Amino acid sequence: MKRRAIVIHSLDHALAATAAADVLVVPLTLISAAGAAGYLGAPVFAAIIAETRRAHPTVTLTAILDCGDAPGDALNAIRHGTPVIRIALPASLRRKIEDIATQSGTSVDREAWDILDLLDLGDLDAACRVWLADDLGP
Repeated sequence: MKRRAIVIHSLDHALAATAAADVLVVPLTLISAAGAAGYLGAPVFAAIIAETRRAHPTVTLTAILDCGDAPGDALNAIRHGTPVIRIALPASLRRKIEDIATQSGTSVDREAWDILDLLDLGDLDAACRVWLADDLGP
């Protein structure tokens, strides 16, 4: 079974997911939208995650910034101290980025996630609670 994550597109999404994790007392992995490092940027993503952590300090939260297929965006995220990034690059270039990331203290996520993408969902709170409760089993 793949691990579960929630794809966020905004602070509201991050807060809804984290509130659900807080109520259910489960760890949470948030992944930015595909390629968000390019249009949102590492500093804005970091600010969203910081606000989310302030609102729900007891949640064990992993946040992953998706850099798409842009090595420059990945390098920028590394330069800004992003703890975990995702990249979709050919193997030779991926290894180079991973080496730079490792030297800088950034992890490169390679997990194949089951995801709930919050884009265009109506009731974010309910969707997140149902998604995360499935991990709790019967």
